[in-house]
Amino acid sequence: MRNFSEHTLSQRFSGVSYCNFVLKGAGILLLCCRPLHLLAVIVIFLFPLQALRAASKKETKLFSQAYETEKQDPPGAVKLYHDIISRRNFDPDLKAAARWRLLHLQHRLLYVPEFFQTLDSLGSSKAKEKVREKLIQELCFELNTDRDRLSQFVAALRSTPDKPLQVSLSLRQFLQRELNPVFRQLAVEYYLRQGNIAAADSLIGTSASKTPLAKLSGAVQARQYDQAASLLKEINFEELTESEKSEYFYLLGKLHSRRGNCHPAVIAFRQAANYASDIAGANRYRALAAFELYNCERYTQAWGLLRRRREGYQDPNIHLLRLILWAEVEHAEEARHFLHKMKDTLQEERGTAYSPRLVDHAMKIINRKK
Repeated sequence: MRNFSEHTLSQRFSGVSYCNFVLKGAGILLLCCRPLHLLAVIVIFLFPLQALRAASKKETKLFSQAYETEKQDPPGAVKLYHDIISRRNFDPDLKAAARWRLLHLQHRLLYVPEFFQTLDSLGSSKAKEKVREKLIQELCFELNTDRDRLSQFVAALRSTPDKPLQVSLSLRQFLQRELNPVFRQLAVEYYLRQGNIAAADSLIGTSASKTPLAKLSGAVQARQYDQAASLLKEINFEELTESEKSEYFYLLGKLHSRRGNCHPAVIAFRQAANYASDIAGANRYRALAAFELYNCERYTQAWGLLRRRREGYQDPNIHLLRLILWAEVEHAEEARHFLHKMKDTLQEERGTAYSPRLVDHAMKIINRKK
């Protein structure tokens, strides 16, 4: 879940370049420690440092440029990593590192079709499949959808249209029956990145993409917060259906959360839960509200949202958050016992299944003297 994994090494080591870490023998680890997950860290960290030193200065400089571009210009970094991967005689270890960095950026920027394409290029193994599933799980959470619908969308987007530069029939059919407006926005942005203006225009021109709620969803997903705030004024709340009201409050909560407005975000997520049409959806929105309260260090209130709902939370981070709050608020030895039993798993899957921040908090509880 992305909300639980945006704690990055770049925040901890601001101002320190990738090359400095290479010179200290720790650059490989830095390449992979965003939510690029434990397997990426293991795969690249096990590459011998001698291989990195064997890379030419030109190759190392190009990779360093791509890495340092991520902070100011993520789309530009995507292009640089693509350039590295496409080169035939480029150092294989740096090329492998570039592929993982590319995957992370596509995940972060919601470049959904390209993200799946990069996933497919990584090959298959038991460990990689585990990482794949966790990344997809996070993506589904971010897009407010499920695995099946996301897979259907990617398949429809990849399907061949009847005419060049047009949208395929299968994609049109999918968008017609799909209520979540984020898929249309993702498709439009994908075609724009491909330079397929005709296909993008054909989707923008449909009435579904012009609804205020759909525009709001697109603005929030694109992190255009000022535009999203303006779009809120265009929505007549009384005319929305129950499911649309739930979507409205979810988007409002995301907007407040990304702007750092903790308490309005909590209120919005709880309202989204009230209008949710199913238990799983309601639990998910309550969990988002609880995590916002946790970010504000309002542990008692966060625990109040989670304490009576043990069931319905399949996400491992919600389970971990619940144990942390149980231990902190009620000083429950049982919670500490559960965390202690999870100690090895938490350390092994830090950044993969579990948020680094939550793991750090859990370890403090585990190591705390009675």
